[in-house]
Amino acid sequence: RSTTRKIFSLLNNQYINHEGRSKVLEAIRSLGEHICIDCIRHYQKPQQLKDNLEAAIRLPKGHFPEPEKVLKTILLFLKCCHPITSGENLVESMAQIVQRKDPYGILSRVHDIVHLLSITPCCFQMVEQADSSSSIKLKPEFQNYESIRREYDSRIIEMAMSNDFCLSAEQWSYLFYGNMQHEFEMALIYQKLHTPQSFTTAINLFYDMAKHAQGDPQTIEHLRGYFQFLSNIDLEKDASQWYQYTAALGLLKKVLKLLINLHK
Repeated sequence: RSTTRKIFSLLNNQYINHEGRSKVLEAIRSLGEHICIDCIRHYQKPQQLKDNLEAAIRLPKGHFPEPEKVLKTILLFLKCCHPITSGENLVESMAQIVQRKDPYGILSRVHDIVHLLSITPCCFQMVEQADSSSSIKLKPEFQNYESIRREYDSRIIEMAMSNDFCLSAEQWSYLFYGNMQHEFEMALIYQKLHTPQSFTTAINLFYDMAKHAQGDPQTIEHLRGYFQFLSNIDLEKDASQWYQYTAALGLLKKVLKLLINLHK
């Protein structure tokens, strides 16, 4: 769905002047990167994808957090319960509450999620009480489920991307929520974390995944070369050179054709 949307966005760009051609080339490069990431997913089974993500964010196998219950418990506990004085007490107290309804493996999830939210910049703050004692509270910007969940998602994606794990916004939404309804939010996070090296990282990961999956060698090499060309597009320089501009369009067409063949 997102690939189709990007194609229509590309087709709606004007290419008469230099600025228009530069925007078209930017859209071509973005679409090329998106297709590259889609190809990575093609060469991974769902369980392998989850295992690779756990490795990227340094979790033991089978420990990928399901955060909704834990995050809502954090919010409820810090809002309604007695003040606590350390992160360790926060973990232990919440674990006891959640274990009453779900005694299986929740403690490790609480530890993982509280640790993630405690990494600088920390989502918690120490608040001085009237009796001069201190307690842990969530910072004001994280005191509802939507905001703390968005921060949690962002930190998982950032950790994964920093360890060369690539997914599209659509795929992140499905992995986190089991549907595509949060694709826009995932896209905002991805765009914030995206760097000029992201496409190159995706190409290397695609090549490694495809080789290990024993895909068709000729197709893999062709795609790798096409992706490398698209990743090296120079928006200013290539927009002034029609042969580079038309070459980029031609290679994108070939990439789309190979992508369609992969999904048959």
